[in-house]
Amino acid sequence: MKKLDLDVLAMVVAVAESGSFAQGAQAVHRSPSAVSMQIKALEDALGKPLFIRDTRNVTATDDGRVLAEYG
Repeated sequence: MKKLDLDVLAMVVAVAESGSFAQGAQAVHRSPSAVSMQIKALEDALGKPLFIRDTRNVTATDDGRVLAEYG
C-alpha cells in the first residue's frame, strides 16, 4: 500500500468527528461525493471498513476510530 495521504487522513478525521460525510466534507472543503470516494478507496486498499453507513448516520468502526485518533 502507498503511504497514507494526509488529505485522506483529514477526511477520515472529519467524518469520524462529525458522523456525516456531508459535514465532514464541508470541514475539509471537498464535496461529499469526493470524500466518500476517497474513503471507499482507502477501505478497499486496507481491506476493511472504516465506517458503518446507514441512511442517516455514519459511525466509525474500531479500525476507523483508531485511524481517526492517529490523525
